Amino acid sequence: MNNICITAEGLSKSFTILKRKITVLQVLLSLINRNSLKQTLWVLKDMSCVIKKGDRLALLGRNGSGKTTFLRILTSIYDATAGTFKVNGNARILFDSSVGFNAYISVIDNIYLLGAIHGIKRDVLKNEVQNILETTGLVTYQHALLKKLSMGQIQRLALSILFRSKSDLFIFDEALDAVDGDFIKTFDDHLKQLPVGDTTIIMTSHDSAFLRKYCTTAIWLEDGKNRMHGPFDEVNTAYERSFNT
Repeated sequence: MNNICITAEGLSKSFTILKRKITVLQVLLSLINRNSLKQTLWVLKDMSCVIKKGDRLALLGRNGSGKTTFLRILTSIYDATAGTFKVNGNARILFDSSVGFNAYISVIDNIYLLGAIHGIKRDVLKNEVQNILETTGLVTYQHALLKKLSMGQIQRLALSILFRSKSDLFIFDEALDAVDGDFIKTFDDHLKQLPVGDTTIIMTSHDSAFLRKYCTTAIWLEDGKNRMHGPFDEVNTAYERSFNT
């Protein structure tokens, strides 16, 4: 079991949503007729998998297939409705939005804010602030409000902070779609410094060429279920063929 990073057994997640726009009349009629105005939407359905330590895994699937929900369960953002899972190690996740940042405080203050979220001690981060600003090209923006930055700059900042956290598992949920080519090189350099075989990476993206560059294995989620799990090229080929059937 020492070579296993993640195990999931029968993992399922449902949300309760409204069937339609609600009016006072509809509420009254539902009470009279005892009809529910809500319905259950299953996003994950009996999803099982084993991800080995050191894997570079792509999570494939159409929008709404359950990818983000699965990742949020793994990082305890969501509770599973059914099933079990286990993560061996510390997981750090970065989403495609500026989650964890505050648009109305300075760039430097946001470095400390997101650093704390990722478990980086303030004294450690203090020695890294200048390097983060230089790496991201944000030295001149360090006292500007975060809302003045572009999405690419914000994502670049988030990645640079994440790189300095200690983790056995890094998860990038479409977090690299907005960064430029220069920073991708920085990302490459960071990956090369990670201990081979010890650090697991999970990525989602709609750019198959990008995923192929970094990932060796893949899981294809369809309608919340594990449709296929194996070498990246095999899974990606089957996934792309599904668009033509």
